[in-house]
Amino acid sequence: NSPPLVAARHRRGSVCATQLGDAESIVGRALPGMLLSQRRLPQAIVTGRKCSSCATVLESQLSNQSPMTSDSSALRTKICGLTCPADAVAAVVAGPSAIGLNFFPKSKRYITVEVAAEIASVLPPSVLPVGVFVDENANEIAEICQTVPLSGVQLHGKETPEDLAAVREAIDEHLVIIKALSTANASIENLMQYIEECRRSNALPNFILLDAAVGDKAGAGEVADWDKAREFVAAIRECRAHNSGQSAPDVVLAGGLSPANVAAAIEAVKPDGVDVASGVEASPGSKDPRLMAEFVKAAQSAFQGLS
Repeated sequence: NSPPLVAARHRRGSVCATQLGDAESIVGRALPGMLLSQRRLPQAIVTGRKCSSCATVLESQLSNQSPMTSDSSALRTKICGLTCPADAVAAVVAGPSAIGLNFFPKSKRYITVEVAAEIASVLPPSVLPVGVFVDENANEIAEICQTVPLSGVQLHGKETPEDLAAVREAIDEHLVIIKALSTANASIENLMQYIEECRRSNALPNFILLDAAVGDKAGAGEVADWDKAREFVAAIRECRAHNSGQSAPDVVLAGGLSPANVAAAIEAVKPDGVDVASGVEASPGSKDPRLMAEFVKAAQSAFQGLS
């Protein structure tokens, strides 16, 4: 059985309030009608006072008193490509299940291991940090996982089932694996064959993320093929239903999603989760707090409508 996502938690580090910069003003823009006392931000951040344990305060207050409901059901909503702790604070307020930290050097959202550790340190346990890698060596992935308290790894290149097996062997057994597959130039038969090859290699990922593209072409905001994604989701669920003894990965939809279309995408595809990057940005790598909040709210409402 796949390890539960909630089991993939690591001890957070610490980050000084000064490293969070204008976190309060960012959250204020996301929730302008809310009083400061209702935003539940740590006093160390509100006052700008230096505090060596502000991450601990932030984790405690936001996890227990966040004004928006955290979407902790599996990998329901993921906001990918965070590049600074201040954006992470705003993302936490929006309430996703997970955030993505991009370790692909060619990405516009690439961050160093040091910055990733700072971002992970301000996350409450309800928001899981996922490392995004593209055709990276398994040992390098494992080394980063030992430095940054990740809850999972997302393989967003052309990794083979054998590559997944190597990563699974190299990283902690409790970390989840997300494998991105492109809906472009691939039939449902090919996608399902990949899943079966992973199963035979004992490398079945916990999640399949369907995107418009993988590798260095990913993250451009191109909309994935919803028709093909819907067929793939149906095929996965049929496989699960007719083979009760076999597990099958949940499916996360990505590719060109935004607050404006995520509800329609969920209704059309019926995925297990959704992932967004460019659709909630003010500019590449800079998240817009209001768009993040609107995206999570729209997704949560649409998923509730499916149940």
